[in-house]
Amino acid sequence: MKKLSLVACAAILAGCLSSSPTPQAELEKNVERNIAAKNELLFKETFGKALNEEDAQKLNECVAAALTTQLTQNEKLVLGGNAKEKLEAKNDLESASKKITIASSESKAAIKTCGTTLGVAKAISKIKL
Repeated sequence: MKKLSLVACAAILAGCLSSSPTPQAELEKNVERNIAAKNELLFKETFGKALNEEDAQKLNECVAAALTTQLTQNEKLVLGGNAKEKLEAKNDLESASKKITIASSESKAAIKTCGTTLGVAKAISKIKL
């Protein structure tokens, strides 16, 4: 039983340390999750007075998904790839970071679109970004 546990741990560790490319679907999921996590507190603080917590969370997730589609492949790699991919795409870190800030033109457009989609556009229209 103990040997089985050690083998399982070794297999998981080997997978984590693998330098094989991250599959595209997994990469995009990682990027969405990372963007949403990075902006979670900011969305709660910014939109918390106009929206309930659940709607603010839904808005954050929608914006993260919308921003992910607007990123270049290298920007996606730097935000959600494995360590080797992040290192190779490090030159795109600055542009990716700028795009995912709440005040960027990409984020503002995504917030507007998602606000309409979620039916909260009127509530968030009063908030200045």
